[in-house]
Parts: sequence; structure tokens; C-alpha cells
Amino acid sequence: MTCYWADAEVVVAIYFLSRGFSEAAVAELLSHRGFWRSARAVHHKVLDILTKFPYLQKSPRFWDIEAVDQWLDCQSLDHKTVNNLIYCLNDDAKVAEQVRMFLLYNV
Repeated sequence: MTCYWADAEVVVAIYFLSRGFSEAAVAELLSHRGFWRSARAVHHKVLDILTKFPYLQKSPRFWDIEAVDQWLDCQSLDHKTVNNLIYCLNDDAKVAEQVRMFLLYNV
């Protein structure tokens, strides 16, 4: 079943994944911004986006940050909205660290 993703969700997912956040951390960040997606949903959405826009990665797991930033600028959201969505709060950084530590201890 295909679920519609708002442009804001896609922007948050691609931006933070390209900056090294895990899919689980991105799912949590999305919830902080009023969206509800599982880490698995994030994973599948990103695969879909990378199929359509393979130039966003230089090679698997290595994002082309410049290409990502240009791609974000071409999305339907205005520049101010994108900046608000990708602004990394202290809580966002804590989420990334907590998820990383959870994954390290539960492998």
C-alpha cells in the first residue's frame, strides 16, 4: 500500500539522513514535527526517492550534500519553510544520540 508523504516529511527525511541521522532517528524527528512514520517507512521512502534521483548519493550510503541541498531548493516548499523544517534543535541532536546509543547497545 502506498501512503502519501507530504513534501515537508520528504524534506526532513532526506536532509537528516544525508547528514548522518539514522532512519530511526529521522522517524523520531518527524514525530517532533507532527508526522508519524516508522523507521521502516522512512527506509522505503528514501529508497523510492533514490530510485528517482540517484544523483543524491555519490555511492550507496554516501550522500552528495551539495546535490541534496540543490534538490531541497527545488522542492515545492519555500526557502523559509525548508529552513524551519531542517533546523536542528538540541532535542533533535539528543534524539540522534539516544537512537545511536540504543542501537550500539542492542546489536
